[in-house]
Amino acid sequence: MKNPARVQRARPADDNRDKAVHNLWKGCSTRKDEKQAKIAETRCHPAKDSGYTRAGKGDPICVFFAQGRCDKGPNCDYWHRIPNKEDEDMLGAAMDVFGRDRFASSREDMGGVGSFSRENRTLYVGRVNTNREDAEKIVHAQFSEFGQIESVRVLAGRNCAFVKYRLRAAAEFAKEAMAFQSIFPGDPACNLRWATEDPNPGARRAEMDRVQRQAAEHLMVQSASSNFKYLECWQDKGVCLSDAPYNYPSNYNLPIKRPYGALSSVGASKNTCIDEYPDTNQQFAQGNSSVGGEGEWITYITPDGIPYYHNSVTQQTSWQVIMVGYLICQN
Repeated sequence: MKNPARVQRARPADDNRDKAVHNLWKGCSTRKDEKQAKIAETRCHPAKDSGYTRAGKGDPICVFFAQGRCDKGPNCDYWHRIPNKEDEDMLGAAMDVFGRDRFASSREDMGGVGSFSRENRTLYVGRVNTNREDAEKIVHAQFSEFGQIESVRVLAGRNCAFVKYRLRAAAEFAKEAMAFQSIFPGDPACNLRWATEDPNPGARRAEMDRVQRQAAEHLMVQSASSNFKYLECWQDKGVCLSDAPYNYPSNYNLPIKRPYGALSSVGASKNTCIDEYPDTNQQFAQGNSSVGGEGEWITYITPDGIPYYHNSVTQQTSWQVIMVGYLICQN
């Protein structure tokens, strides 16, 4: 971000969202009569409020920025922008996008920061005037400012809607941003809660498939990252990882691997030593790759750097020098 974060407003001495009673054990706020809650005086507008701050990699989003009332602007120690997938992965399942601890179980009223036991990306929005024909369109427009939406479902006659985001972090941000906001001018403040699990078997199956697919993608990314770090480690040690400047000859064949304990190659007679390895005499020109010799045996080097030996008199080729009466192994 090139522009500094905008100072949304000085924090008022008496803010509507600070009148709630804080529950230490649930990490949330409660109200005796939430239906009478006043509409919030501030609202986050990410398009004009977002900008750079003092936050660094791994820092959470500013909750006051989400509520539209951060008075620090570029001097804030937290991010002033809508969250992304990297923020969600960085903080993990134990925390929400604002760095607050999540809990093993949800509150009875499905409020608060939510639970890490279930990946919840759907918000329940109460007190929505569903009698309007453009209710779904307006709800989508209001909530799409805070992240990509998968679906919006307005229940006519029940005055509520369900907004499902692509990212859990976006749903957490929207829950704070739209708290005590009205969907339509003149309407009361909407009631935001985490949606309960969809009882539809098809929806449950789709969610399970999504979680499994996401886990598989995460493992693939982790594996690729580990391999990349492994290769970087070898490069730092001076090991060349580029392809060799030569290629195998078109007629080059690797020696046939023998079964453990066998004295000859598969299918060959155990009484003959000449069948121990394939004849590579025609694969390499004599003398061109020679690095030395002793007697009738001439040493050659394969493209893999492995020495082998050829007897120009008997036309034998072997990985070891065969002497009369005994065998000398060349290391």
